[in-house]
Amino acid sequence: MGGSYRRGKRVTYTSKCTNPGRRRGYPRSHISKTPHIILSFIFLTFTGLSLTACGGKNAASPDADFYVTDHAGRTVGFGRIPDKIISLSPGATEIIFALGLDAKLVGVTSFCDYPAEAQSVDNIGGYSNVDKERVIDKIGGDRDGAVIFASTLHTRPGGVLSDLEQLGYNVVVLEANTIDRLFDCMKLVSKIGGGGTTADAAIQSLEARVDAVKSKINADTPKVTVMHGVFGGHWIAGADTLENDIITVAGGINIGAAKGAGYGQINIENIIDANPDKIVIVSQMGSMVDGLLSSEITDNPVFRVLDAVRNRQVYVINADIVSRSGPRAVDGLEEYAKILHPGIFGNPALP
Repeated sequence: MGGSYRRGKRVTYTSKCTNPGRRRGYPRSHISKTPHIILSFIFLTFTGLSLTACGGKNAASPDADFYVTDHAGRTVGFGRIPDKIISLSPGATEIIFALGLDAKLVGVTSFCDYPAEAQSVDNIGGYSNVDKERVIDKIGGDRDGAVIFASTLHTRPGGVLSDLEQLGYNVVVLEANTIDRLFDCMKLVSKIGGGGTTADAAIQSLEARVDAVKSKINADTPKVTVMHGVFGGHWIAGADTLENDIITVAGGINIGAAKGAGYGQINIENIIDANPDKIVIVSQMGSMVDGLLSSEITDNPVFRVLDAVRNRQVYVINADIVSRSGPRAVDGLEEYAKILHPGIFGNPALP
């Protein structure tokens, strides 16, 4: 194996934020210290769903037929299975389509671009700047017959969640920073939307694919160290991110996990010190030129000492399948398994 994992060395971020949206992290109280362009990227590209749970309890209707507890710890009551669904995040939109509930979908954000059919659903604004008037227009007066799936980005001060609650709408917050948590999200959406056997079959199929990967990873499988780049300037995925869980389940060791939760920058010296066996960057960070990968890693002479660069083990992966908390995260897991263990899972596309 090429690189070694320097467990004994303390490596710190030059700056960090919590998980984007899973994301795609949502920053904590020190949000103002992070450059605006980085925050925009983190908010809008790296998470379908936020990866931190927060919030209190929502006053549920006393005559509701059923109740759910969402991933922000809020209790939401429903008088019946909703006929209308609005999605405020790309990951939630992908879940809705995968479960066969898209016929009920009446509104999505401008970032909900997958599957292609989602682009034909009426737009209710951006990810972080939802147009409340459009939401009102799509739901109308039948508040009990609708549900709005939000992320914890929307629970932040100034977020749209409180406004929608004051209007009397049923808002359910979804959160996923692991594959298991993703399945929790899917089951919750299915329960609320009345997914039935179609949704059950979709979830079971995805769970079987995850189990198939897990079954081939055991204590004797070599642990491959990897750095997962999420944005230019050496922004990487740390602990408590969907990317970190995908790497772990695929039998890898994410060097970013030792540096803290969420997403943050790592300096050149720390990258060289960690010397990962593999480097995986998202599709926005690199491109193929004359059969060779061009990126801030491969194009920088300083990184030629890295085993991953010398052995041509730098890969590009579709950002949406590893950072968006939707069903395609299973695609991301399978692709990562090929990158980390080609002898077990087959070869991925050449870097």
